[in-house]
Amino acid sequence: MSALQWKRWWEPPTMQQYLFSSLWSRPGDRFADMLTRTVIKSPPMARFAAASGLLFELAAPLALLDARAARLFGCVAFAFHVGVFQMQGISFLSYWSPALLMFLVDPAPLEWSTLLPPQDAGAAALWCWRIAAGHCACQLFVAFSFLEAYTSGMLPFTCMPVFAVSTNLFDPTIPHSFVMTGGEVRCAGHMGDVEWKGPQFQDPWFQLTHREVEALPFPAMWLVVGKAVSSKTLIRRTHSGQVKLVAEHLPTRGLKRKLRNTMENTLNNLALPKYAESGFALFANFEVPEELLDRVRLVTRILLCGCASDAYDRCKLEELVEAQRTCRELFDRVVQTKQLPASPVLFERGISLLR
Repeated sequence: MSALQWKRWWEPPTMQQYLFSSLWSRPGDRFADMLTRTVIKSPPMARFAAASGLLFELAAPLALLDARAARLFGCVAFAFHVGVFQMQGISFLSYWSPALLMFLVDPAPLEWSTLLPPQDAGAAALWCWRIAAGHCACQLFVAFSFLEAYTSGMLPFTCMPVFAVSTNLFDPTIPHSFVMTGGEVRCAGHMGDVEWKGPQFQDPWFQLTHREVEALPFPAMWLVVGKAVSSKTLIRRTHSGQVKLVAEHLPTRGLKRKLRNTMENTLNNLALPKYAESGFALFANFEVPEELLDRVRLVTRILLCGCASDAYDRCKLEELVEAQRTCRELFDRVVQTKQLPASPVLFERGISLLR
């Protein structure tokens, strides 16, 4: 819904950003990572993935009107979630597979009478129906009012705008956070919440203190790239390659203004001001090898020195993806050798590391 409102649902940059982030925090096997990198490097493929995914979700109500459409939807939905797991490492199959079987086992069209309580329903049944109907109505209101896109969430209908913000890897005004942790992050039992926590966050719900970072029993590294800039300014690159800020007209009222303000607040509050305003921050609970630091510098320079149109530059995308692949391989060497120090260490570097 947010993608429709921003009118960017058919463009590849947002899809590229979310896939690129998954390569850091949720890497898969060789085939899965190769597939993800291929989509990132190909703007047409990223555009197809973004547009087809949204169109598939919007077409879901058609499965309630026809048996053939229901069977088709069940098969496509299963393939959709397999693709999400392969490219992003997020598994909804265990949650959605039982529900998707319903479209194959009982694909009969939905009848209006089935949505209403039985005529001979007792008081308890009527109250249960009212609660369910009220919950469904609230869920629809939250979805079509775009509340998730310009608030921090409304439990139990939504919790946070995880994929509700349109973004671009090469936009230096948008801070991005990447994390690498040891262990098999696609299997049950891993500490996946470390991906959403870190020493760079200022929100106490997401922040890990330095002491907590040092206490982690596995290697972990956080990278913050991008400088938080007010949405009232716009970065433009001059012919000489310098970056300057120019004024940008903002909507004065309405939903678009709320969405823009929320994007600004969400992204600019991603990191503590001392990190977000510097444009770069690196944290780790181990001494980072110099070879890995060199690759991190390369990734950071590509992103900070880029412009939004680089999301369509295959050569720039190839360079970025290759640099990230090397970063992950070098980090995995640290994991394999288990080079965690005997005494706690917090490795923290700022913008000076890039010079």
